[in-house]
Amino acid sequence: MPDQRLPAAVVAALSAIALLGLLAAPRDAALWAVLFGLGTGAGIILGLTFVSFRTSTAHQAATLSGMAQSIGYLLAAVGPIGTSTIQRSTEHEPRLALDTKEP
Repeated sequence: MPDQRLPAAVVAALSAIALLGLLAAPRDAALWAVLFGLGTGAGIILGLTFVSFRTSTAHQAATLSGMAQSIGYLLAAVGPIGTSTIQRSTEHEPRLALDTKEP
């Protein structure tokens, strides 16, 4: 596959549509959850496939995969800490976007 941008864009669009759909029409949450699962699942498959496209030996694949996973785990670890730091520095009460309506 010479150009991987189209599959990556389609998978990202599936996830984005699902998140926007959940915000716009939460009554159809089951549909959006399935669509989001398809998008994120396909994203993981594409990520693993792209590693194999860019390498020719098992050693290269292990090296590239290890580097990519290290960066991913670093970003995942920094996210909650950064969010907490921003929340504490602004003294803003955290709130879920979907939890804004009175019961």
